Amino acid sequence: MQYVLRRRGIFLAWVLLAALLVQPWAPAGTWGEEACPGASDHFAGGDGSPACPYLIANADQLNNVRHYLNKNFKLIADIDLAGTPLHELGANCAFHRQV
Repeated sequence: MQYVLRRRGIFLAWVLLAALLVQPWAPAGTWGEEACPGASDHFAGGDGSPACPYLIANADQLNNVRHYLNKNFKLIADIDLAGTPLHELGANCAFHRQV
């Protein structure tokens, strides 16, 4: 029994060592890509590009979408809009027209 536990301990030590050695050469993103920016005043993260869209996690961040209509967004949480006033998107921009 001690032999089995000892072999298992040695195996786990090798796995841990391999993980620590591989970590510096295995970045979180794809090779050549930088990580997306973290949270800002207006969104939960991202920079609005197709590769790194703005992240929306609450009603205030959803409301900020109307100021960045030419950007990309990703909803990352369920948002309860009960009691939240909804504002029209794009009412003051060149894309808005009366139908």
